[in-house]
Amino acid sequence: MSKKNRIIGLGIMLAALAFCIPMVTAQWGPSNGFWHINGNFNVNCPPNTCSVVGQTLNFPGLSAKSQLLADTAGSATTTKVNTGLSFPIAANEVGTLNCQILFTNGSGGGLALAVNGPGTPTQVSVAVEIESAATTGNFFQSQGNSWAAALGSATSTVTTLQWATLQAGIENGPTAGTMAIQFSDVNTTGSTVVKRGSWCSFP
Repeated sequence: MSKKNRIIGLGIMLAALAFCIPMVTAQWGPSNGFWHINGNFNVNCPPNTCSVVGQTLNFPGLSAKSQLLADTAGSATTTKVNTGLSFPIAANEVGTLNCQILFTNGSGGGLALAVNGPGTPTQVSVAVEIESAATTGNFFQSQGNSWAAALGSATSTVTTLQWATLQAGIENGPTAGTMAIQFSDVNTTGSTVVKRGSWCSFP
């Protein structure tokens, strides 16, 4: 084989190798650095929008979704219970929780919402809007380094289907586990039920 043919053959082999083992590069953060995986690969994401927490890669905008396929058993007390909407959360994970909640209640009852999770969070900032009449929404907010602040105190005159929204900025602490959306009745009148079709997304 001629020297020219050997060089051509080597070039083809190197091109094939590069095709089989791609190297993806991207800018991250103000220092234009890269996220490295096993020292060989780089994660491609827009600046300041992805994060690596331990072995977890977080890509905002690619959120997981949880949706109820059946009504909850309901609540007739102010004790918080899980809605069935939940997500795994890594240690020190930061993300945004968004929920659309459908519910019914007995006359004089009402909905309260909370976010619960593992250990002690760094910060949990929650805002909710909860319907209490045909054209009335009530707003509640909470911010601090603890889980499960129950938001909602208004009773409702509506006994048919109602809605609520929940938005939260989550900064988990060093404990991994499960983050759950909880609810309760603001009163002991009737039963407050979170309905099928309610959903949340995270992170």
